[in-house]
Amino acid sequence: MNKLVRDARAFGKRAMMGKFRLWLIVEGRSHDRAFYDEVLEKYPGIDHSEYEIRLAEDFQIDGKRAGGKHFALRLFDLWEEEGALTQIDQDGSRSAIVMALDHDLDSFAGTFRNSANVIYTSGMDIESEILRSTDLKRAVRSTYSLPLSAIDSVIAEAMTSFNSLADLYRTWITLGALSACCGHKGANRFAQISELHECGFGVVDETAEMSLIQSVIDAAESAYSQDWIESLEDQITDLFDRGEQWRLVKGRWLTKFIAYQVATHVNETVERQISPSTLTKTALAYLDPTSDCFLHYFKRLDRIVKPEIESPIPTAAA
Repeated sequence: MNKLVRDARAFGKRAMMGKFRLWLIVEGRSHDRAFYDEVLEKYPGIDHSEYEIRLAEDFQIDGKRAGGKHFALRLFDLWEEEGALTQIDQDGSRSAIVMALDHDLDSFAGTFRNSANVIYTSGMDIESEILRSTDLKRAVRSTYSLPLSAIDSVIAEAMTSFNSLADLYRTWITLGALSACCGHKGANRFAQISELHECGFGVVDETAEMSLIQSVIDAAESAYSQDWIESLEDQITDLFDRGEQWRLVKGRWLTKFIAYQVATHVNETVERQISPSTLTKTALAYLDPTSDCFLHYFKRLDRIVKPEIESPIPTAAA
């Protein structure tokens, strides 16, 4: 059976007349729906029967459809232009179309959308949200079939694990941000685990590090001024100084970091055929609705569904 694809313009006109108070449009299919469904189920401001979650790829514009953030933002622009994003009824209740997107490097690249109808992840991506809001040790235990005693000394709690990896990857993160913002042709490599560390997380190859630093700096200097480069580096330094370096860590990095730790430090027999991404799926079963991550979404949902709340739209740094 073929998937039902909706014309975006027609949907925008019908959405405000339907039974749902909230239409949440997500950019990815892997984990997005399951995570956001858990968030909305635990959010006290809306009933389970009053929202619907859809993939961006479920819609088409002028006969064309796609998934991902770029197309999701095209949908947003279309619905904003047609005035279809938010409607306030006579009784004061609101109906809204909201985009749920990965934050990625949008703050640095200047592509962050300051709109109440766009909710970004607090970290880099949906995988990092799941891992940050889960009971990480129990998720690791279930994924690798290990007793907690075997992993307790090598696997930290979620926030500590994120910050530890960010500290290890500080150069890789900074080069990735510079590369992405200046349009360096090798920018995509930085979405993967570090090429500078042995096995991704071991000893740094200093020769490779210096060569890559020079390559990225040359590309950045050809596109931007030295002041701009220093400003971006200062923003990254500020996140580290505030203890918020977790915002710069991709979820896929952490799952592979933990797989590396299990393989090199856990003195137990471990199933070797487990994909690191399995940890993210397992982590969905241990989400904590009292976590700071869930609170991030509850506050932003309040701005949509509760007209009496006049909170400012979050900035890129929020």
